[in-house]
Amino acid sequence: MSTCPTIDFGARQNSEHPEAVQEAAELFREHGCVLLKRVFGQDYMAQLHRAFVDTYHPYFEDREFPDALKVGEKRTQVTVAVQGPFNSPQLYANDFVLPVLKLVLGERFILGSFGAVVSLPGAPNQHMHRDHPNIYELSEAEATEAWVDIVLPPYALNCIVPLVPLNPTNGTTHLWLGSHLVPRSKAAEMPNVDPTADIGDCLLVDYRTLHAGNANLSANPRPILYNMYCRPWFRDSRNYRKQRPVRISREELLRVPEELRHLFGWWGG
Repeated sequence: MSTCPTIDFGARQNSEHPEAVQEAAELFREHGCVLLKRVFGQDYMAQLHRAFVDTYHPYFEDREFPDALKVGEKRTQVTVAVQGPFNSPQLYANDFVLPVLKLVLGERFILGSFGAVVSLPGAPNQHMHRDHPNIYELSEAEATEAWVDIVLPPYALNCIVPLVPLNPTNGTTHLWLGSHLVPRSKAAEMPNVDPTADIGDCLLVDYRTLHAGNANLSANPRPILYNMYCRPWFRDSRNYRKQRPVRISREELLRVPEELRHLFGWWGG
């Protein structure tokens, strides 16, 4: 098994951060994912975990919900309200992550969705999938060539922020490296990785990258936050038929720094 492309911001001096940002963007474009280590503060992550458990523990059950999407056996995707500690630039406009996003999505990207996936104890390995059909890929019936011969730019990505460590016991997100640049029929042949992530790390995954959640072998739920960022013209037409992609009130939007409100331009008010 291959190794997940990784940039450790905690190991870099301040003067090296621009170089690390460039390296992270290049790795992301090539492999369709990159693990960014030590980008969130430990105290802040502990605060997020407490707030998530206090507010969203009703979703720690294996059943259907009217306002959340079942994404596999014992797996639920829920929209997280942008309020309290979740309404913080530390999370949606992180000083380390934001420059990488600008390089891969352009300066005026937006927050397309904001939520969490909860994998319950005993959740098995998830099915291999993309979060959304690749908008560049023709259907098998229409395709006359195996694939295009240029590298097409990303239009959306997930920033996965684990609230518990991602490891062989809790489970992680299994990824097929480079699968964002090949048709689905060949994606499963690509090298695959099981990245481990500590509290304070995040994982950027191209929306075209093939992936699957691994089994949760622990005795506790495994919640991961995700911020989906996208180019302003893209809208996810698959995953938000039961709930809103982003929940932010007018009052909470006014708490967002003015220079960052464009991130919520579709959703505020």
